Amino acid sequence: MERSRVTEIVLRAIRSDSRRSLSELSRERDIPLQALLAASRNIEKSGVVRYASLIDPRQIGYSIRVNYLLKERTGGVRGFLGRHKSINNCSRLMDEGMFYAECFFRDMKELDDFREALDELGAKIVDEAFVTEELKREGVMCDL
Repeated sequence: MERSRVTEIVLRAIRSDSRRSLSELSRERDIPLQALLAASRNIEKSGVVRYASLIDPRQIGYSIRVNYLLKERTGGVRGFLGRHKSINNCSRLMDEGMFYAECFFRDMKELDDFREALDELGAKIVDEAFVTEELKREGVMCDL
């Protein structure tokens, strides 16, 4: 999708505050509302924007957040990571058999069970980072 200046402005507005109205954006940026509406429709038709609900895991009892760098030694780790209930995001990395997993746990027992399951599958925990504070999330293209 080729992006015009107006399309770029609409994309950045969606990223920074998806609830902002196009009318408000039109007034702020002095761009005709029809141009913003057309750009918005084109963005939606192209599939660039996907809609999802974001849930704060801490608000529903998942207070422990851990990011893992994992190395697969034997098969089965990829499927396990794709199915496990504690994994919020998981990515396969360019290095052979390496995965990144962002996990949320209710308590240390749940975390310990996860570690044991990884060990049983033959996965090596290369790095384990306990997240204490989120400094920035979803920040690409948020500047207007």
